[in-house]
Amino acid sequence: MKNKITEIKVKLPSILGSTTINHAARIQLNLNASEYILMDYIYRCVQKKKEMEITETYRQTGFTVEQQEILLRSLVMKGFVWPDQVSPPKITSKWESAFADLKTEFDNLFWKKKDKEGINKVYFPGSNKKAFELYYKLRKQYSRDFLIDQRNQYAEFLEMQAKNGFDQAKMMAERWLNPKNENYLTDWKTLADEVKKMIKRKEESKKPVDAMRKSEVLDTDQRKSQYEQDSEQ
Repeated sequence: MKNKITEIKVKLPSILGSTTINHAARIQLNLNASEYILMDYIYRCVQKKKEMEITETYRQTGFTVEQQEILLRSLVMKGFVWPDQVSPPKITSKWESAFADLKTEFDNLFWKKKDKEGINKVYFPGSNKKAFELYYKLRKQYSRDFLIDQRNQYAEFLEMQAKNGFDQAKMMAERWLNPKNENYLTDWKTLADEVKKMIKRKEESKKPVDAMRKSEVLDTDQRKSQYEQDSEQ
């Protein structure tokens, strides 16, 4: 009779995590996709001061114990992780260096916007730190030009709203960039164009009234002039 215990199969836990790869950064760092995914998870654990448990690492990355060991050795060899046997591993500054320019980009191009005088001023209210964390994540999916263009279209929409007599409050940056709200995906250009049309219709509706008033003023002036001439005679 077979030993029933030996027939029990251990089922692997479900994979829950996902990683959006910034391929520009990956290529710059000279990492393959698997190395990038594990390094991204290590970095997040370090930031949160969270232990790297084997099963949880599998759930978040999909890498088995053997794969985790191989990839970790590779990251040590490439200078991203110190060889110390600690959890989470001690990381070098090499990973963050690839994203250092992203903070400069955020501060100078997105967080700040040129005003009508051409001066670069802070555009969004809110927390720079929290907003950058969201911007950092979004930049793995969307280009710099897309996010900045969307910000500009949003600015024009608010400007049109103000011209239309509605002083709409500007969103905080962390709300505008929050993936839960997806305000950065709103078609602000179409909304701004709709407000422009409303303003134009208002202006056109005033023209006949203004012309009538002008005609009435001219007619009154003419009658007054005629009256004065008759009085003199």
